[in-house]
Amino acid sequence: MAMRDAIGYSSGLDGNALDESRHHISHVPSEPAPAVLIPGFLAPDCECPWGPLDDVQNDLLRAARRRMSALDEPISRPSLSKRRRLIYVFPGQCSSVHDRACEVFYQLKGGRVDYGEQHSQEYGHDRYGRYYEGLYPQWDQDHPLHFVGHSLGGPTLYKLQELLAAGHLTYTRPNGSMARPNEHWILSLTGISAPFRGTTAVYLLGARPAPHVKGSVRVLSFGGILYRLLHLYQYFVPLYIQRHIYDLKVEHWGFGRRSSLLQCLIQSPWAEGTDNAPYDLTVQARWDDWEGGKEGRKKWKGVGTRTWYRTYATSMTSSSPLRQSTDVNSQPYHIPTFWPLVMTLLQAPWQFFKSFPLIVLALFVGHYNVSPFQSSHVTDASDIDSEKAKLATEHANAFRIHEWYENDGLVSKIAQYHPGTCEGCYSKQQRRRSLELDMEPFCYHRKGLQDDIWRCPVPQAQRSERQSPRASKPPSPDLGQYSLPSPPNSRSCSPTNHRFSQDMLEGIFWAEPQPCPVTYPEKPATWYVTELEGISHLDLCIWNGRRIQWEFWQDVFTYLAKVDYWWMELQHEL
Repeated sequence: MAMRDAIGYSSGLDGNALDESRHHISHVPSEPAPAVLIPGFLAPDCECPWGPLDDVQNDLLRAARRRMSALDEPISRPSLSKRRRLIYVFPGQCSSVHDRACEVFYQLKGGRVDYGEQHSQEYGHDRYGRYYEGLYPQWDQDHPLHFVGHSLGGPTLYKLQELLAAGHLTYTRPNGSMARPNEHWILSLTGISAPFRGTTAVYLLGARPAPHVKGSVRVLSFGGILYRLLHLYQYFVPLYIQRHIYDLKVEHWGFGRRSSLLQCLIQSPWAEGTDNAPYDLTVQARWDDWEGGKEGRKKWKGVGTRTWYRTYATSMTSSSPLRQSTDVNSQPYHIPTFWPLVMTLLQAPWQFFKSFPLIVLALFVGHYNVSPFQSSHVTDASDIDSEKAKLATEHANAFRIHEWYENDGLVSKIAQYHPGTCEGCYSKQQRRRSLELDMEPFCYHRKGLQDDIWRCPVPQAQRSERQSPRASKPPSPDLGQYSLPSPPNSRSCSPTNHRFSQDMLEGIFWAEPQPCPVTYPEKPATWYVTELEGISHLDLCIWNGRRIQWEFWQDVFTYLAKVDYWWMELQHEL
């Protein structure tokens, strides 16, 4: 009953609700659930960059068989005896996360892409896109899938689950009737260097932050030049050639039918709007999506109750010993870590020069100050006194500016943790309000792939708020930057048990740091963040054969095997 209690406990469901949902789960697969891999921004339609992931799986399977043979036990779990099928899906390289999510769904399930009537009318493009046969047509609640997204693939997958939960997507059953999926179709969601909270790099590359018009791009910036080149490519290269070279998948915008090439080059209705990938990568867009409760967030609380979540947050910078920001109370800027760059230059010069653009961007992102109103709904000064603006400002101030300095060359590490905020990421004031509203998930963190202990994170600047006024004992040195709360009882440490009394709130916010008693098994509806240092934005998913990549993908596939086991255990108990 342990797994059943964990699921019901984590999801907020009581026993009756679990009993009522039994008829939805009727099939335990004999093979491990396939894993769907989604690339990021501008990634080509090619499996090669991911590398020899089947070889990584083969190594793990051989090791598992050796262990079972040494123990003289049969291999009964399919995750340990059969190689997992990998499904590569390639949505539009420059499309918005909404459009990409729709394309992922129909590429897997099959059918003509339906971007939604309301969405299409709002942004001015066709409702329907390409037709796909379906890479995994049996996908449903009884046959859920693992999803792994790199970079923009992470927000794409999160949007996909949001659309599934809100009923925005439909499919045709074999008998011809229409049906709607739900969020339980996603078994696990894994983000790799994923900008769930946006990235400040897009502002450096041309996007204008608030209070400028949303989606506007500086003319002579990298982004402004790039989108004009893409328009020229889309206009002059025939579609059948594009599909074999570099397929943007933007036919639903009707370039050439609705707008002339000259108009697109002067000010593109697509690239300078709010329905494209560069805009969705901004901090403002990601916070608008989270705080606004759009497209079903109110219906599903931001996490799926039967979905396991994990992210890998990478960084390649460290605090600068030379330059401090001008504010007296501020923290030092970040610069690329020196020694790993020197070793890379000496051992693999070609790898160093390939990563040089990220090194330069890491320097600029490490000095970029995030404005509070970049993460708000407000673009008009007349709205500043509204309740909406106040709430947005509270969320913007939940993270201090210096916490956005550490980055992997493109994305701040704190932006890779998970979408929105949670109790572990808030300051004391915002955390109290989120608990009272019963609307935020929780997260646990670990340092590195070899760390087996998940901890409740507290940003360095907020440690003093979490210390007990009656105890001056500092956190244990081996916990690094983590300060672990000591909850009043075991239930208060549950990731999604958010209804606390005032005394319990005080106990959590002011307790002396103690190890959290709940670490394993990893629960659904909870974000588990692995922090990796000395890793750039492209190091994990653009194959280069380094040892860290083998270790990383072994960790991912081992985790997916665990999720298979936890899910099957839940099936048996239900």
